[in-house]
Amino acid sequence: MVEYPLIFTFNEAVVVRNIKTNAGYFLFVNGRGNALMTTEKTGGYWINGVQPGGMSEGGKTVKEALYNFKTAFRNVLLDIAGYSANDDDFIKEVTSFFDGIDKNELKSWKNARKIIRDGKVKVNKDISL
Repeated sequence: MVEYPLIFTFNEAVVVRNIKTNAGYFLFVNGRGNALMTTEKTGGYWINGVQPGGMSEGGKTVKEALYNFKTAFRNVLLDIAGYSANDDDFIKEVTSFFDGIDKNELKSWKNARKIIRDGKVKVNKDISL
């Protein structure tokens, strides 16, 4: 098993509807996060959220795992939009979600980054897209 520290950026457009007025707001969510990708002995890949934490998706290939992680990430934003009363509530909830750090994954992420920086792991060609 090899762990790879990932830094990702995201740009998502989400529509938030005000429950009281029924007015819709088209909001762009832009930011940056950290995740830890782990290779499996069976050849698959898992990506675990570090910040934001609490997300985990996998796939048989790197591309599939990344796609599944991005889809799960977008679904979280859509869920938040679905229960937010207005755009202010949405912003508050998304900020809270992104402030969440999985401390165990952060420790593993930092360790994986150090191992790669020290040249102790050769990056698999599937990883370096």
